[in-house]
Amino acid sequence: MEEPFIKAKPIIETLIEAGFEAYFVGGSVRDHLLGRSRGDIDIATSALPEDVQALFDRTIPVGIKHGTVVVLHNQEMYEVTTFRIDGDYQDFRRPSKVEFVTSLEEDLSRRDFTINAIAMDIHGTIIDPFEGQKDLKNKLIQTVGNPDDRFLEDPLRIMRAIRFVSQLDFELSPETKKSIKRHAHLLTKISVERVLVEFEKLLTGQTANKKAIMLIAELQIQNYLPLLDNKAEELRQFAVLCSQQALTLEEQWALLIHILKIEDIEFFFRQWKSSNERIKTCRLYLNVIAELKNCTNLSRYTVYTYGPEAVKSGIRLYCLLENKQSDAVLTELQTITQSLPIVARKEMAITGNDLIEWYSKKGGPWLSKTIEIVERAVVNGEVENNKENIKEWLLTCNPPSENNY
Repeated sequence: MEEPFIKAKPIIETLIEAGFEAYFVGGSVRDHLLGRSRGDIDIATSALPEDVQALFDRTIPVGIKHGTVVVLHNQEMYEVTTFRIDGDYQDFRRPSKVEFVTSLEEDLSRRDFTINAIAMDIHGTIIDPFEGQKDLKNKLIQTVGNPDDRFLEDPLRIMRAIRFVSQLDFELSPETKKSIKRHAHLLTKISVERVLVEFEKLLTGQTANKKAIMLIAELQIQNYLPLLDNKAEELRQFAVLCSQQALTLEEQWALLIHILKIEDIEFFFRQWKSSNERIKTCRLYLNVIAELKNCTNLSRYTVYTYGPEAVKSGIRLYCLLENKQSDAVLTELQTITQSLPIVARKEMAITGNDLIEWYSKKGGPWLSKTIEIVERAVVNGEVENNKENIKEWLLTCNPPSENNY
């Protein structure tokens, strides 16, 4: 048994010593069987939530209504959930009620996919009543029981299924695939925030995000995602490009927006309930792409304005879109970055007060325009970033009599 499970064994031991059943369950068991790195260790038990709270000194009742108590042990947090079966899912998310049971198999029967309905006991013995190991071997995503029932309970499972295709490089079982197509419209019942989480996990799948994105188009799932209605062909193009180069999540979003020809970036991301930071980052990347399309060489001022990291991402995306090699441009970016005399306006050797003194004028629109002229000249190497040199250059190129802003 691997270390993450060994560290959690004292919790299971305590539950067993108190007369209860307890098992490792969920994604950690699946990833253990696949030999993948695993995340949180979850535990299922026949103990009721109040029993769990009584047995452990440090607990947090995070979802006690649904049987979940977090146990803190050796600076780690473990979700311990009572065996349960679910009632009707009236809000397409959570069951209207849960019933605590004493059977592990009943508990596993409520889970989404067979590969997530596998348990492991304290000795490492696998309990697999729904043949999840067989599906792991055959690389299949298959629901526990009737797929129509599972997707009607929580339509987000549709996105989770596609996400597992991306992360694990698995296939959808025929029954699961047909059911997803029948029920994709139910995604409109799910909060965009929940859909966004799964969509972004899907995009960052390291093995098969092309396959997953193609599935979205094939099953017409995009028709029920924000602003992707009738964009199957664009999604296919996006999938192909994503498969050609490893991209960050922000780079993928910028690429998708470019392919979709989205003009109002902020509105697009607002529909996806995304962050202001993502809007800002993607706008930078798209601005760099636009500048590279309009000029033959990378300019020093572009690097200065957008920053080397944003320009690097913009170059990668531009070259991907234009089917060009990026090595030469990235080398040029490195050279320019190292030669920039300043990296921010605050590093300029002059201030607005200097300009007011030199021109004997009050502040106004002319001031910011003149500062920008100086800033651009310093960045482009037309004048050294030195107060006296700037003064001489500025008063020669732009004497007071001509400064009529």
